[in-house]
Amino acid sequence: MAVTSFIDPQGQPGSGLAGRFLVAMPQLDGGPFAQSVVLICSHDEEHAFGVIVNKPIGGLYMADIVSEMSITPSPAALTRPVHFGGPVDMQRGALLHSLDYQSDETLLVAPGIGLTATRPALLAVNEDEGPRDAVLFMGHASWDAGQLDDEIKQNYWLDADGDPSLIFGDNPDSTWNAALDSIGVSEALLSAFDAGPREGGAPLPN
Repeated sequence: MAVTSFIDPQGQPGSGLAGRFLVAMPQLDGGPFAQSVVLICSHDEEHAFGVIVNKPIGGLYMADIVSEMSITPSPAALTRPVHFGGPVDMQRGALLHSLDYQSDETLLVAPGIGLTATRPALLAVNEDEGPRDAVLFMGHASWDAGQLDDEIKQNYWLDADGDPSLIFGDNPDSTWNAALDSIGVSEALLSAFDAGPREGGAPLPN
């Protein structure tokens, strides 16, 4: 994967769903969001963007990314996985991390969680001098004005608290079910639920 740049996402967090999880409903199966858990980083009337937190990219590690940026990978970078953040701008990356590391470019996503997409941040994580918890993502998810709100009304997503233990945990295969459990919903319940929009566009209650 050729990395064109390591950039800071545009915008500041809005008051909407920023800092919360979107948990994919079954009708999103078959695409990039199948059984995904998305942390919304910014959400306002004009746009929304976030990163998928439970999809490591098989065979891709931080060492591969830093090497392409002419940074010597540390031993830890050889085993630190890179995650698929979403289908937009897959050549660009960002670090989601705990707030024991911050810079002027850090976007505050939620209590205890920041997003930074600068070379110094990547260097700090590579050298194990950065935040206690950090995940490197390539790509992100984004929505135009009103698009995300419409998708939620059509029951494409459920929303849940953005739990740091699910973002920085070491078992991403269980994250989707754990996020559902946090709002009292099971995979079996979703399978039995009619996936079509509810009458009047009301979302499935949490």
